[in-house]
Amino acid sequence: MYIVPQADASDYETAAQVLAEFASTGYAKTSMTSLAEAAGVARQTIYNRFGRKEAVLEWAIGAVVRSLRADALACLADPERPTEQALLDAFCCWLGPVVRFVRDGRYGEEILGLGNAARRRTGSYPLDAFTTEVTGALLARGVRQQRREAADLAFVLVMAAKGLLADSETEADFRTGMARALRGAGINSSSD
Repeated sequence: MYIVPQADASDYETAAQVLAEFASTGYAKTSMTSLAEAAGVARQTIYNRFGRKEAVLEWAIGAVVRSLRADALACLADPERPTEQALLDAFCCWLGPVVRFVRDGRYGEEILGLGNAARRRTGSYPLDAFTTEVTGALLARGVRQQRREAADLAFVLVMAAKGLLADSETEADFRTGMARALRGAGINSSSD
């Protein structure tokens, strides 16, 4: 059904620490020295690898996105999970940690916005790809028979998740809201 990409766990941990530094200090006030400390490397290593702060941010966001996406796709691909659970777990793996990131750092929302802008500039907007992946899961699991209907439902679920990301204070709030959105869309365990 899916080819689940492999994510490098050490890249994720390092990238998460770098993003936490950006989120606690703000983009403008974050120094290459503090980023090097967060990454556990020498300042010169950061300069040699990235050259500029913007490149560090783009790398960190990319590494985190790849890891969260791999976790979410693994949930969607698990044939043992009922559809509702697979979708709920996938959305929570994909955006649940982002809720924590945005809320834990004073500048989390700023960094998320900068990351989204950078992804749009490069033509790589992860929510579009995730919408396509959810569409495939809805078709493969028989929730919808027509691609257009599945794509529309996936779009609605992704938009609900984006709204919950903005509104949730905790990952638990996000999970509760996403479970409600899935029920509202008519996706529940009894429909498997």
